[in-house]
Amino acid sequence: MVGTNLYVADTGSNTIIKVDTTTGTGSIVAGSSTAGSTDANGALAKFSGPTGITTDGTNLYVVDQGNSTIRKIVIPTATNTLATVTTIAGSASASNTGSDDGTGTAALFSSPSGIAIDSNKTNLYVTDTANATVRQIVIASGAVTTVAGTAGGTVFVNADGIAVNGTDLYVTDSGDQTIMKLVPK
Repeated sequence: MVGTNLYVADTGSNTIIKVDTTTGTGSIVAGSSTAGSTDANGALAKFSGPTGITTDGTNLYVVDQGNSTIRKIVIPTATNTLATVTTIAGSASASNTGSDDGTGTAALFSSPSGIAIDSNKTNLYVTDTANATVRQIVIASGAVTTVAGTAGGTVFVNADGIAVNGTDLYVTDSGDQTIMKLVPK
């Protein structure tokens, strides 16, 4: 939520939707019904099955699951009416899925799903579902590190949802029907 606006990742239509909670009116902020991976403004931006979404109040951060990327959307304002979409981590190339830590497009994900922002609004936490890991992204630098689990490991079966409460992370694992509490270092 930002003010009276609720932002939703519409997986099936490859769009990000804003719902004005006072009127119930919805509008597309970014993306179109055509799947793809394009950094651009508004409807010219392309997503492939966006799932998770979080905000720092100025920007939206979206898990673009089909592209195995994390995207940033500058929320439109009265003076900046276009939603600018950029990729902050991961690579949309079909051959570039994996579990590599790194910065920006050097970091690789495999079917990420959930996303949450910490209370300081400096880090994002992402459930990297196919890798069975939880990843941290430093917003200022785009640096990605694995904070829990190992690719192909046994800590998680299907980590998909995530929430932050202060400094603690709560991860849902639909594969073994559990919720795990993590304390990042």
